[in-house]
Order: sequence, then C-alpha cells, then structure tokens
Amino acid sequence: MTEQASLHEFAAEVLADLQRMSVAPLPECYEIWFLHKQNQNPYLSQEIEDRISRNLDITTDFLSSLYYKYCGFDHVRAAFDRHYEGVLVEVEGLQGVAKGLSDNANKFGSNIRTISKDVQGVTLGQAELKHFVNLLVETAANAARRNSELEEQLDAAAKKIGALKESIKEIEQDAHTDFLTKLCNRRAFDKAIREAIATAEKDGASLSLIVCDVDHFKNFNDSWGHHIGDQVLKYVASVLKKNTKGQDTVSRYGGEEFAIALPNTSLVNATGLAEHIRAAICRRRLVSKTTNEDLGVITMSFGVAEHRPGGTAERLFRDADAALYEAKKSGRNKVAAFERTLRRIA
Repeated sequence: MTEQASLHEFAAEVLADLQRMSVAPLPECYEIWFLHKQNQNPYLSQEIEDRISRNLDITTDFLSSLYYKYCGFDHVRAAFDRHYEGVLVEVEGLQGVAKGLSDNANKFGSNIRTISKDVQGVTLGQAELKHFVNLLVETAANAARRNSELEEQLDAAAKKIGALKESIKEIEQDAHTDFLTKLCNRRAFDKAIREAIATAEKDGASLSLIVCDVDHFKNFNDSWGHHIGDQVLKYVASVLKKNTKGQDTVSRYGGEEFAIALPNTSLVNATGLAEHIRAAICRRRLVSKTTNEDLGVITMSFGVAEHRPGGTAERLFRDADAALYEAKKSGRNKVAAFERTLRRIA
C-alpha cells in the first residue's frame, strides 16, 4: 500500500470513529481525533483517555474544546509574538531617543564651553557682546527645540508601549480563558488548584473541589442543536459564577464539565454549596432566546472532595471524580461527597 493510500485509509478510520461516537465531522474534531490516533500529543491523548476511563461520552463540544486548547493556542502564541516584537521595536526607539537627548545635552555643553573659551581674556565692545549673547540664545533655543522634539518622540513611544502592554495582557488573558463561557480554562484551573493546594498546605487551611457536568448533555445537543447547547453552557457558567466568591476559581474543564476550587472551605460547606447550585439549575425551565421554545429543564451531577494533607491535585481530582461517578450511578441530578467510603448526600 502506498503512503497516500495508507493516509486515505487512516483518514477514513478517523471519520468512522467520529460517526460511531455521534460527533459532528467538523474540521477541529477531525484534527483532534487524528492527532490522538497518531499519538502525536501525549497530553491531548491523556485527556481523552481520562474522559473515556470515567465513562463519559466523547462529544463534539469536548473535542472542540480540546482543539482550542491544543491547536487554537497557536494563534494566541502568534499574536503574542507579534505584539512582543512591537514592544522590542518601541524599546529600540526609546533607546534612540535617550541617546539623542544625551547627545543634545553634550552638544549644548560643548557649544557653551566653546563660546566661554572664545570670550576669556577678551575685552568686548557692545557689538561683540551682543553677538555672543545672540549666539548663546540661539544655542539654547536650538537645544530646547531639539529636546522638545525628542520628548514628543519619547511620549509617543511610551503611549505605544502602553497600548502594546494592554494588548499582551489581553492575549495572556485569552490564553487562560474558555472562549465560550469566559470562565478560566483547564490550563488556568490546573495552575490555580496547584497554587491553592500549596497555600492550604502552608497555612493548614481547608480546600475543597467540586466537579460537575450537565446530565445527558449529548442528548440535549442532539435534540436542540449545538447553538442551543452553547447557550446552556453559558447559563450554567453564569450560575456557577453567581454562587461563588472572589477567592474561588470556576472553570469550564472540558465539554460539559465544570470544576470549582474552594479555598478555606470544608467538605460539608462545599457539599452544601454544590446542593444549592444543583437546586438552582434544575428548578428553572429554559426557553430559547431566538424561538421562544420551551427547552425544558436541565440537571447536573456533582462530586465533592476535600484536600487531604500531603495530597496532590491528581489525588483530589480522583476523589472528586469518584464522587461524581457515584452521583451519576445513583440516578443523576445528585450531589455526592467523597469520604473514606463514598456516601450520597442528595
């Protein structure tokens, strides 16, 4: 078999896999599954394998979120590099302005010394004195004019650098933000939970984690379409944000999955919060903004775990995932907390 024929066969396998999983044959989904099957990115494949091991469906939204995370980041990197190059250009310009100011000051000093030397030991008449005074005035005026020009250049360069810094700040923010819900993305959350664990270990404080996802979200998408599904995810994100406080970190962790890090929060209090959010989600009937159709009610399942001294982020996630699995196994629309033995809370 030729290399081209082999590639065609592999591409057909990728499309067949997407069809089998009821994933839309979108370019981003195709690319992610292609990379996974070829083992080109171990981190990408690990996320997919983790999801499969948790008995969660591989969905269009999940693969799209992976595309933005692992492939879509290229445009962020390119934009960052472009703006960073702009900063370097402006810095070089500032260095030129600084040198110009220095040269201008040196030239002014040299001219004054020359004039001073010329008049030393010389008896000046009125005409000569007027000439030297005019020369001093002209030299000072030239220096002031040149300084003014350089200061304008300096001010313009400083404004450009300020604008570039803001652009870079926005790019960095985009790199850590989920494009749909505007919550922090998985990359940012993984960093936040590690930092929260380090703080909890140092201060001897409590730290809890909630993981949750929308029940039967694939069926909802199949019934109403991905556009409506996206609106539901935005709604869920808004409820999560509304019910958390400043020190908490809320993330769209992937697809229809969300995670909340709760510093200084015990397992009991975190479980109470999860139950409050669960009830808020399921008691509201959703209506399409565009068609005014009644979309019904969505429910969510929640797993809650508390950091154990000496534990890792991976351990905390395993505990919370185990609780989430228990909540789903017991009928969904439940909250389960992880203890030494799992127990269902609601």
